[in-house]
Amino acid sequence: MIKPRAFRRIEDCDRCLFASDHPMQPCLARRTAPVGDRCLDFRPHPSESDPQLRDR
Repeated sequence: MIKPRAFRRIEDCDRCLFASDHPMQPCLARRTAPVGDRCLDFRPHPSESDPQLRDR
């Protein structure tokens, strides 16, 4: 049996609307891990109030 590879998560994954706790599909928007330090599919969770976003 081949063990599936772990998905790489970035900091934004913890605050993203599409994040999932499922080990085989951690992101509901894409099937692969994000490339680099940013994800193009990132959407902040609506219940989150980020002070950095409010100041802009």
